[in-house]
Amino acid sequence: MWLAVEHLGLSPEAITAAFEPYRPDGWTPALAMEHLAAKLDDTRFTTDLDTLVAIWPDRYTIEAVIAAVTA
Repeated sequence: MWLAVEHLGLSPEAITAAFEPYRPDGWTPALAMEHLAAKLDDTRFTTDLDTLVAIWPDRYTIEAVIAAVTA
């Protein structure tokens, strides 16, 4: 999502709206934030793309991702 926001200029709202048909009943932004907060403590989640990305953009950090997602 960070790449889409930072490099393609897409809005987080537009990205999340695209997934609306796939969200389970009862899913709310607050619930999504709760799940994200729990996953941020898990290095398997925060480093899962490391083997797929050869060179990260200079400004990419987990903090930048959080800021883009929660904007």
